[in-house]
Amino acid sequence: MMRLKVPNGLLTSDHMRFFADTVGIYPADVGVIDITTRQNIQLRGIELQDMTELIDGLQMRGLSNVQSGMDNIRNLVGSPIAGIDPEELVDTRDIAKDIDAMITNDGKGNPKLANLPRKFNIAVSGSRDDFAHTSINDIGLRPCPNKESGEMGFNVIVGGYFSIKRVMESIPMDIWIKAEDAARFCEAVLLYFRDNGSRGDRQKARLIWLIEDMGMEGFRQAISDKYDEMFPKKKGGAAIPAQPEPWAVAAGTNTPTQPHKKRDILGVHSQVIGSGD
Repeated sequence: MMRLKVPNGLLTSDHMRFFADTVGIYPADVGVIDITTRQNIQLRGIELQDMTELIDGLQMRGLSNVQSGMDNIRNLVGSPIAGIDPEELVDTRDIAKDIDAMITNDGKGNPKLANLPRKFNIAVSGSRDDFAHTSINDIGLRPCPNKESGEMGFNVIVGGYFSIKRVMESIPMDIWIKAEDAARFCEAVLLYFRDNGSRGDRQKARLIWLIEDMGMEGFRQAISDKYDEMFPKKKGGAAIPAQPEPWAVAAGTNTPTQPHKKRDILGVHSQVIGSGD
């Protein structure tokens, strides 16, 4: 099986035809295309002698399979209706691409992030609906405006995951980052996790175990320090407290100040005029 990298699940008709042609040379019960819950593609049944042509074809189309399995960062999840969501706060597509480019060195491979203590999931949400399900990811970015400037950025939540050991919902980190700094922030967290995460019991090697060992205050300070060390020109970029959500519940009540009903996104959505891809 070959797992790809498809940040935010962005594919064109040419990509899909290429996948179909790739598996179509095998029997129907052998050559299979999976669409995964992380907006990714897995190609099954590919024989070794056909791999070179497949990898070349992926690169020609701006895709890769670099660092897509084992103890690596898995596919970047974003809003499935990014760019066409009428209630969108942030278009997650370019942000997901930027984070993926940092992780994979633009698809060429990034050795410094190829040996994490355990796999790692990142999701970027584009609206209040949180279609990206940030709460079950190691890093979740939730859109929220800065209360002073009005600039749209992200409140950060961390530590979510599923395993046979436990099921953990992400917890607030009390950090707000600018959208332009999302990839830098993720890189700082990843490198700190690489150097300090547990490499003993694999059932206790995800990010949340490190956070619980350090305490959130200690972890938050360590990430802020790591960010400043890596990006001195952006010093303080990972030290801005989480911003209050304008739609949050009113004090002493369970009523949002800006009521919102979660939407069902199944079905056909209105499309913007595009390139025909």
